[in-house]
Amino acid sequence: MKVDIDTSDKLYADAWLGFKGTDWKSEINVRDFIQHNYTPYEGDESFLAEATPATTELWEKVMEGIRIEN
Repeated sequence: MKVDIDTSDKLYADAWLGFKGTDWKSEINVRDFIQHNYTPYEGDESFLAEATPATTELWEKVMEGIRIEN
């Protein structure tokens, strides 16, 4: 299915300003976009918040499933 989208609108044009790379601009190429626009994080985990109770409960279920599987 082909979909035509009018990208001449300034809103759409401005949304892509500053991004690097070329292939992704003319075709669907997620790899090209990521390779040209990501910045590796070199810090530590100090920015992370503690796990919520829901996350802890889910993780316990996941680990139990792994124990059963193995």
